[in-house]
Amino acid sequence: MNPSLDVQKDQLIQDLRAVMRDAEELFKSSGHQLGDGAVQWRERAQNRLSELREELSALQHQTAERVASTGRNANAFVHRNPWAAVGMASGLGILAGLLLNSRR
Repeated sequence: MNPSLDVQKDQLIQDLRAVMRDAEELFKSSGHQLGDGAVQWRERAQNRLSELREELSALQHQTAERVASTGRNANAFVHRNPWAAVGMASGLGILAGLLLNSRR
């Protein structure tokens, strides 16, 4: 996976957790100040918040599994084709060197 994509995904997960924490605090602090309609809305919102928490946890688990699977596949490839892996690493190193050198 793309490292910047991983960083963005991790930031999104942290932001969603922060929003969920803030929403929970809001629900707790406003519990006694709401009318009947607002109480029903609050309960629905809390239920949806719980669902979102479960979905976020499942997404995090799926992502971890995908990363682990990719790592296992890369490891297996390197063990099956060590010289091809050395060649690819060398090529990537040369390409990175050329790109970095051209920026100067």
